[in-house]
Amino acid sequence: SDSIDNVANPTHFRTAAFSTHSKPSSFANDRSKTSSIKQMAQDTRFLAGTSGSEGNFRNGKPTLEYARTLPKTFASMTNEQVLHFAMQEISEACRECVVRDIMVVDNIDYDEAMKVFEKIAECNRRDMIFASLPFRVGFTVAFTGGIASIPLVFDLQTVTWFNEAFVTSELPGPEDLETWLEVGAASWGWMEPVLGQVSFFLLCMQFAR
Repeated sequence: SDSIDNVANPTHFRTAAFSTHSKPSSFANDRSKTSSIKQMAQDTRFLAGTSGSEGNFRNGKPTLEYARTLPKTFASMTNEQVLHFAMQEISEACRECVVRDIMVVDNIDYDEAMKVFEKIAECNRRDMIFASLPFRVGFTVAFTGGIASIPLVFDLQTVTWFNEAFVTSELPGPEDLETWLEVGAASWGWMEPVLGQVSFFLLCMQFAR
C-alpha cells in the first residue's frame, strides 16, 4: 500500500501540530494579552457550567453522564487532542497520527489501518538486534566491569588470585591485610592505573560526544 511505501514520520505530525498551535508573535502586546485573558475567562466559565454547558457541568463539577464520555484511549480522542499530545512527543499519540494518516492515504477503516501500521512497525524493528548491538555490548562490559572492580580491589582472595595471575607484585604481610581497607590499599597500586585510565577515557569520550 501507499502507507508502507511511504512510511509516515511522526515528527511530521508534531511539526504540523506545532505550526497549528503555535502562539502568535504579537502575544506580547497589551491588546493581545487582554484578548487572551478574556478567552481564558470564557473557557473557565464554560468549564464551570455557566456558558451553555449546563448539561455537562453543575456547580463547577462534571456530571456523571459527561464523565462517562472521557476518552480512555488515544483512538477515542479528537484529531486536535491527538495532535496536542503528539506535539509533546507522546509516542502513543504519534502512533495514532500515523494510523489516521494511513486511513486517509489508503482509504480504509481504523482496524485495517492498524494492521498496516503493525506491518510498518514490524519492518522498522527488523534487524534491530544488530542496530542495538553496540549498546548491548557496551552495557554488558560496563556493568560487568563495575561489579567486578569491587572484589578486585577489596576482596583478599580475589586480589591474591589477580596478583598471582597478572601482576606478580609482592603483597604486604598478613598483619597488613586484616581488613578490607588494608586489602584495598595493597591492591590500589596496580588497580589505580587501570581504573583511572578507564575513567579518564570515558570522560574524554563523553566530552567528545
